[in-house]
Amino acid sequence: MRTGIREPGVCPECMAPVEYEYTFELGDDGSVAVRINVECPVCGYNDAKKIVFPIRALSAFKYLLKPEARLIVEGFEEAAQSR
Repeated sequence: MRTGIREPGVCPECMAPVEYEYTFELGDDGSVAVRINVECPVCGYNDAKKIVFPIRALSAFKYLLKPEARLIVEGFEEAAQSR
């Protein structure tokens, strides 16, 4: 299961407007991989990160997330329970 969110932001190098892309992927082992990508069309800044959380850990602080991300985590919780 894989889904994503695009979010406007600011380039950390030149302060130009950029778009951050967050991709969430549920692994077979019940972990959730969160990939964060940003590329600035003005200065060329490019960064990509991957963070892996156990679904239980991510569920523990899901209420601190934006509503869109919280819905993704809740969907992953349901999918993990049905496995």
